Amino acid sequence: MSTIQPNQEKPSRTERFEPTGEPRPLTTDDLRELRQPQRNLYDAAAPHESVAFAVAVRGGTLVTETPMFEYDSDAVAVLYLTADGERVVERHQQCNPHDLRYVPRALIGSNREFEPVDEHAKRFAPVVQRHPET
Repeated sequence: MSTIQPNQEKPSRTERFEPTGEPRPLTTDDLRELRQPQRNLYDAAAPHESVAFAVAVRGGTLVTETPMFEYDSDAVAVLYLTADGERVVERHQQCNPHDLRYVPRALIGSNREFEPVDEHAKRFAPVVQRHPET
């Protein structure tokens, strides 16, 4: 009988986002530039998942560290809100902060990933209504 066990000596990889600017709400033009969903996300979401919509971005650097090396790349932190504006998740995407075509406009995330919206994020909630999917 064989069992598969994780290699305890395998090096771990960590990523850290270092912002270089302030968060800004996405404009209607930004939403057109973002990568569009390939399917109806509401139909694809499982009961333990939620659909969320990009509402704000913040430019920065994504620093990736392993025990052997460290490298950084241009990236954006994208704030995603649920359609009701009550829950939020942040995702990091490697890309030029002025070229958002690789950033998903909407996504499906596990309910465990989402947090209640704080006052800072609430100011971006009206952007959800600009999405054609809502």
